[in-house]
Amino acid sequence: MALRQTFENTDWSEEIALAHHHVVTKALFDTYGTPAYAPPRRAIVASNREHSDAKERG
Repeated sequence: MALRQTFENTDWSEEIALAHHHVVTKALFDTYGTPAYAPPRRAIVASNREHSDAKERG
């Protein structure tokens, strides 16, 4: 319940949330090697965009 409230009160866009999802699922996949933990394509694309945007800003 507290986690749900935390995410409801944050101003994350869907793309940032997907980028975070990529980080988490990639770590799980790297640890366990199970295809069920492989990051979905949308999360990979969002993560790549987030990293390219960060390079342009900094």
